Amino acid sequence: MKSHVVVLFFIVLVLSSCNVFKIAHNRSEKLLTNNNFKEDFLITDSLNLHYWKGGSGPVVLFIHGFAQDAAADWPKEMVAFSKNYTVIAADLVWFGKSDSKKPTNLYTQTQALVSLLKNLKVDSLSIIGQSYGGFVAVDLALTNEFKVQKLIIANSPGPTFVVNELQKLCVRYNVKNVNDILIAKKPDDIQLLANMSVYKDKELSKFIRKQYFSYYAGKNTQQMNDLLNSLPSEKNRISNIEPLKKIKTLVLWGKEDELFPEKEGEKFAKAINAFFISVPNTGHAMQLDDEEQFIQILSDFISDKKPNTFKGK
Repeated sequence: MKSHVVVLFFIVLVLSSCNVFKIAHNRSEKLLTNNNFKEDFLITDSLNLHYWKGGSGPVVLFIHGFAQDAAADWPKEMVAFSKNYTVIAADLVWFGKSDSKKPTNLYTQTQALVSLLKNLKVDSLSIIGQSYGGFVAVDLALTNEFKVQKLIIANSPGPTFVVNELQKLCVRYNVKNVNDILIAKKPDDIQLLANMSVYKDKELSKFIRKQYFSYYAGKNTQQMNDLLNSLPSEKNRISNIEPLKKIKTLVLWGKEDELFPEKEGEKFAKAINAFFISVPNTGHAMQLDDEEQFIQILSDFISDKKPNTFKGK
């Protein structure tokens, strides 16, 4: 009888130490390695940048959004594109396995990717950026360091966004600033973050909120706050978006995005003469609501197909 109690104790101990999000992340990494992706680091005196690279053909760079990392945000997209393209996806600085001694701002993110692409001897590429990664993608496209063949910005309003618009969202959810939504300070904050990400709200159990918080949140919170706080000044630095008009660009939007309203996507697309697609029944993280359609739209645009849903150039 005692032996059964001991076995049960150890089973409970093991299960309690297993994080479901860690398991899911490990599966994403295994999916990548099973599809011939290699992970590596670009290490300099001031930078430790973790990245994935796989496939062959023209280069496509994926830039993930806030709070997670490349393997968490893009695994299926990376695998799908690796059949026809060389895919590169890095963990942005202070996310995933990447960090830096440089100032905590958008410019540091962009220059880290410039260093990576130069190290990999990339001179021509297409760029896909989601949410915060969209800001990085715009900044990278404006550096004139590379020939940008195609640019896709998903749910990221670029420098045309009026920062004060976020205050309306803060009033609605009774928080002081948008940092309180995007940076969880305790497990219960994960529910609001989840509601911001997807179209249909789904009540997360206390167990799931705690699991997510312990794996993704509660890390580098000061750096994350600094990144968000620096965006208004960075917006002024990259205010000249005229060069983007020379790049074939798609602005892609989840029609029900609560963080950045659809009208902000339309405004940005119009400002740079870009194609614009708004997808019904999807929110800020469109791939979570309809990943199949998300991948199809990305693929069609990068491969020069032109569905009737495209508007713009």
